[in-house]
Order: sequence, then C-alpha cells, then structure tokens
Amino acid sequence: PARSVIRRWVDATDLGDWATRRDGQAAMPTLIAKLVRAAHGPQAEISFPSDESIQFAGWDGLTKSDQESRYVPEGVTGWEIGTQQRDIAGKATGDFEKRSADPGPIDPRASTFAFVTPRTWPKRAEWTQQMKAKGVWYDVRAYDATDLIHWIELYPAVGQWLATLVRKRPPGI
Repeated sequence: PARSVIRRWVDATDLGDWATRRDGQAAMPTLIAKLVRAAHGPQAEISFPSDESIQFAGWDGLTKSDQESRYVPEGVTGWEIGTQQRDIAGKATGDFEKRSADPGPIDPRASTFAFVTPRTWPKRAEWTQQMKAKGVWYDVRAYDATDLIHWIELYPAVGQWLATLVRKRPPGI
C-alpha cells in the first residue's frame, strides 16, 4: 500500500519569524480559524477577528463545537493569542487573569480557556497545570509553535496557505 507523505512547508522557526512581522500578528487569528474550520467543518461556530480587527478589545477568538478534536475542545472555548518573543508566560497569565475577571459572553465554569503562541514555549505544560489548579475554567489549554506545526500537518490545505504567506511556497505551485 502507498504511504501518504506529510509535507512540512513551515517549521517552528518560520512561525516565530512570521510572528515578528505585523502581517503575521494580524493573520494569526485567521490561521487558528482555518485550523478549527478544517477540524470541525462548517458546523463549528467561530469568531476570530483578524487583520485590522486585532486592535479591538475582546477575545482573540471564540469557538463553539459539538465535538472534540485533538486541538479543539468540545463546547465553548475562548482563545487568546500572544506573538511576543519574551515572557510568554507573563502574557498568557495576564490574558488568563483578564478573561477570568471579565469573561464576556462565556461562562468560565463551562468553557475552556486556550492560549496560543507561535513561539516555542517549553514551560507551557507547567503553566497549564498551574492555571487549571486555580479552578476558574472548565479546562485550560496552551499551544505553542510545536503544537501548531503538528496541527497544521493534519490539514495540508492550511499548511499550503500558511507556506505561501511566510514565503516558503510560491503561489500557484
């Protein structure tokens, strides 16, 4: 039988470099939205303001799904994205505290808080456990560049879209 070959057009270094650029910061919500849509199809309810809209207050993204996948929880999830290079834990904690104090339209006791960074964050598991221990949210997740690369590999069309944006794959090929 033929084996499928996963083509990795983009790696963690590419994500980090992209996150340094303004267009990368503005398109990160679009990347997450595309990955959620790829995993859950058109029935998933999503809202990820992107491009110029990233400057407005509120969640970086909201999802509601009737199924769980590897990276997208079942139910309601509030997503926060941080693209800075330094003090990722500080940014994640600040977002966690801000959303815990004012979760907006969602109920933390029945929802997941998810933090995403396109940077490598070796201490994300420890941070996640610390935030879960606070007992504010139903669940807490944290994804870094390594997680994003594996998630992107599941959906080659999203990988091709991103590879074109980061100039790793010429358009039209």
